[in-house]
Amino acid sequence: MKAKNKTWSIAKEMLFLYLATSKILYWFNTIMQTTLDGFDANIIELVLNRFFQQDMLIILAIIAFLVIEKITKKIILQYVILYVFLLSAAFLQIWIVQHFVGPIQMFDGGVAGILISIGYLGFFIYFTAGFAAIAIALIVKDRFKSADKKSTEINSNEAMNDFSNALVCDSCKDELRDKLSLFGQFVGEWEFEGILGKDTPEEQRIPGEWIFSWILDGTAVQDVFICPSRKECEKNPNPNAEYGTTMRFYNQATDAWDMFYGLSGATHILEGKQVGDQIIVKNKSESEGLTQWVFSDIKPNSFHWQNQTSHDNGITWNVNFELSARRK
Repeated sequence: MKAKNKTWSIAKEMLFLYLATSKILYWFNTIMQTTLDGFDANIIELVLNRFFQQDMLIILAIIAFLVIEKITKKIILQYVILYVFLLSAAFLQIWIVQHFVGPIQMFDGGVAGILISIGYLGFFIYFTAGFAAIAIALIVKDRFKSADKKSTEINSNEAMNDFSNALVCDSCKDELRDKLSLFGQFVGEWEFEGILGKDTPEEQRIPGEWIFSWILDGTAVQDVFICPSRKECEKNPNPNAEYGTTMRFYNQATDAWDMFYGLSGATHILEGKQVGDQIIVKNKSESEGLTQWVFSDIKPNSFHWQNQTSHDNGITWNVNFELSARRK
């Protein structure tokens, strides 16, 4: 089991609780005893005693633990390392106090003071039991968090599945099949090679993908246009990649298609019609100039497409971008 990649891990939380509880109990006991017995020790000496006889060793253990934590991300192994360091620090502090500090004093005992009454074995048992209790409590809490997160993800996935099922469908309505075939014929997945600046020194050839689907109970067609393709963007990220969608609705009153194209930072209102053996989509947005998109050479498994603009009120058209698509 691997630890989550987060700054405040369970092991660090446990370490914080252990140290905070240890200090609170120690200083509470110190204040209570000084209140009963009278306080005649120098506070600076008291702090130094506390630091050199207990806190310094624990701080060193923390530093070592955090270093090892960077090496291993397994929670169980982190717990084992933490347990070994804290227990070793406690026993080392006891040994230092007994051999170098002299007799146990009221303010100087720390962990060693506990040993006087319960012995090494008793201290080991109490320490292990306390450590295990805190570890189990934190693991259970983390499991509850993970369960809640998993439940939220499941609910979110279910909601997304409901949305997809409500939006996307396998086929069009039978009574509309003939009218919707103009764009319905493109339903499926396509790959293409786009050409930007054809026959110029700046010519670029860009792989892309175009996916069409029936939507809204088979009454409309929606597509997703991706250029460069997702696969290409994984290899060569492109901040100017076009990732947009078009919704296409057949309008019986006009015998044309009302369309909306949108992507991040831009939207277009469009209208599409069949003109001869081509499909011409014109820009109906008032803020735009003369622009059109032309489907031509349409076959069951291929088609040609151009983005065109006119600067002479539609007399001539310049090709900005074109592609040749192949059905996957």
